[in-house]
Amino acid sequence: MASLYELYAILLFISGSVAEILLNQKTSEMANVGASILLQCEVSGYNINDHHMQWVRQAPGAGTFEWLAAFRTGYTTHISESFKDRVTPSTSGSTAQLRFNNSDSASYYCARHIEEVLCRQCVNAVQACRSFLSRHCVCPERSNHT
Repeated sequence: MASLYELYAILLFISGSVAEILLNQKTSEMANVGASILLQCEVSGYNINDHHMQWVRQAPGAGTFEWLAAFRTGYTTHISESFKDRVTPSTSGSTAQLRFNNSDSASYYCARHIEEVLCRQCVNAVQACRSFLSRHCVCPERSNHT
């Protein structure tokens, strides 16, 4: 499996040029019991306000991803019903952020949404964004929650 917290090289062909899009996260975050955690995903190669950002997670031992949220500065924020009171997505400059309680232990991933239609149950966002050929977020008909 590729690095858990770095999603690289989504190639965009804009006016005949190639732009490299990078999304970088720290490999781990820790907090005291009962405290919240703020994950940060720094983006480069594009304006973060031009696309929705997605957050997905993979619980320990789970083979599937759970979609958490999609958001974009100045637009509606969409949060999974399962996580409505547990996560808060936001942006700060060129950084996507996700705040949650440290009792929700899992691997968390940010992903850039590049399709016009918003995928509200995009549990395969990480795999989609790792593919050079992917031009959209892969959305199954229903979420697979573990």
